[in-house]
Amino acid sequence: MTIEERLEAITQRLDGLTQSVELLSRMQIKTEKEIRRLGRYVRIIVMDHEARLAALEGEDEEDNPATT
Repeated sequence: MTIEERLEAITQRLDGLTQSVELLSRMQIKTEKEIRRLGRYVRIIVMDHEARLAALEGEDEEDNPATT
């Protein structure tokens, strides 16, 4: 293998690696956006759950006046 052939092979590998890194970078950005979106949904679910628990606890206190 000549030096020119080796340089060409290295250049092709470098181009392939560069494309892979660019693709991974775009995928990472997309994944981070999706995680933030899911995090918002989780916070909404938690807030709803806490509100339901608070409502149930309020109903229990009204049903049992001896505990107040």
